[in-house]
Amino acid sequence: MDEAQAREVVRAALTNSELLEALRLLVERRYQEVPFLLRALQDEPTRFVPAALRAVGADGALDRRTAELVAVAAAASQMCEHCLRVHIEEALTHGATYDEVLETLLIAARIAESSTNAVSLRVLRRVAAAHGIHASGESPHE
Repeated sequence: MDEAQAREVVRAALTNSELLEALRLLVERRYQEVPFLLRALQDEPTRFVPAALRAVGADGALDRRTAELVAVAAAASQMCEHCLRVHIEEALTHGATYDEVLETLLIAARIAESSTNAVSLRVLRRVAAAHGIHASGESPHE
């Protein structure tokens, strides 16, 4: 199959309502609902299909429990309540304990706090330096 034929097959698949419904059902079964992002993309098959395929893709090198704990940490760092709920439920469903989820959240919070402090302090130093203020808070002219 050459590239032109491959593109035609993909185009035909994107207009296949049965394929789109099958993907939606697979995503819903995996997450007990269709996540907001995918619901928003449902009317745009060229965007929905790749996102849905990633959502229902085969497990990679990480087992599902571990992958969901990573997703919990990522969702926590992004402060996405919907994502947190979905991935906490998935982590628990796939064998994670309450304590493992809690520790994952606490680690994510420590990383987020550290990152927030580092970025904030760097910006403070740059802005203060631009105003001629040293890190100690004193102006060099005082």
